[in-house]
Amino acid sequence: MKGTELVAFAILAVLVVLWMAWPRSSRSSDRRARPRRPEGPPHPYRRAAAQPQRRADDAAETEGSLAWSEPEPELIPSRVVEIAGRTGRRWEAIAFLEAEVAARPDPDLAYLLARTLAEHGDLAAAERWLEKAADLGQRDLERARKEPAFEPLRARPTWPRIEAALGGDGPAPRG
Repeated sequence: MKGTELVAFAILAVLVVLWMAWPRSSRSSDRRARPRRPEGPPHPYRRAAAQPQRRADDAAETEGSLAWSEPEPELIPSRVVEIAGRTGRRWEAIAFLEAEVAARPDPDLAYLLARTLAEHGDLAAAERWLEKAADLGQRDLERARKEPAFEPLRARPTWPRIEAALGGDGPAPRG
């Protein structure tokens, strides 16, 4: 009788070890809902830009434990430009921002694209996108005046027209 109990215990121990070693994805109790992806065209930088971010409103609830959340969709384009600038792949950020503005016309996205183009050295395209930002409602003239990336643009003859559009003195005239 002792030998039979020992064999049964050994079999039970092997089954428990096999169950614990089995991949977790096949267990039904471990299935979780997938987080919603931000709207906009798919792009490989979205995955890289989605770094966890501490939420201030959860900090009080968790009392010292770490509470992390997905970044706000509005912050992703800025992170894309930051990552692309650090890795020397600014042209990918430009393509990403062009697709974002086409999908969701936004004055801040158009301004970010103009700044990225100016940093990349494409001044004519930067001017066009600054005018587009003004057409979409960007009215932060002081920010554009202080932006170091726009220094070469301020020396060009079209800068007064862009300044007038960003200052709210009317739509950006084409010419």
